[in-house]
Amino acid sequence: MISGLIAAMCLGFSAIFSGALNSGDKIRTNLATESDGNRKMRVGCSLKLFLVGLPNIIAVIIYLTKFKAYF
Repeated sequence: MISGLIAAMCLGFSAIFSGALNSGDKIRTNLATESDGNRKMRVGCSLKLFLVGLPNIIAVIIYLTKFKAYF
C-alpha cells in the first residue's frame, strides 16, 4: 500500500515537473522563455522522480498479481 502511494506521488510529480500536463500553448511559451540550464534541471528532476516511482509501481503490480489482493 505504501509502495503504491510512493509510486503514484513520484509519477504524479514527475508529470508535473516535466510539463506533460500543460497545454500546447503553455509548453511553447515555456520552451521559448526558459533557459537551457533551467530546462535541463527541470527534466533531470522529472527523470529522477520517474526512476524512483518506476520500481515501486512494478512492485505493486507484482504484489497484486501474485497475491490477487485486489481492493
